[in-house]
Amino acid sequence: GYHEALIVLNHQTRKNSDFRKFLETQAGIHQAVLRRLDLNSFLILPIQRIPRYQLLLKDLKKHTSEDHPDFDNLVNALAKIEEVAHYVNEKKREAETMQGVLEVQEKVVGISKFG
Repeated sequence: GYHEALIVLNHQTRKNSDFRKFLETQAGIHQAVLRRLDLNSFLILPIQRIPRYQLLLKDLKKHTSEDHPDFDNLVNALAKIEEVAHYVNEKKREAETMQGVLEVQEKVVGISKFG
């Protein structure tokens, strides 16, 4: 998923100079087209939509009368998007924790290589 892709991207950007040069070249070539967004920015776009959908559904529910034929569907959709938001936030925390562990591991392994 997103978090695994971000971990790989961060790792490769730090460790792989050819990959880093590729990203820099692509950013330079497509700067105007991509509106100055780098790969990290594109990876986060789907995640950023979830809170927007949540806000939209809350607002629709707020402005929809309870006797409207779509009211129950709005309530159900809002509950589902809240579940998705909770799941994504939980996975994000897990990925951040894993990233921290990997960074510590790299430092420890790096120390033992040269020590």
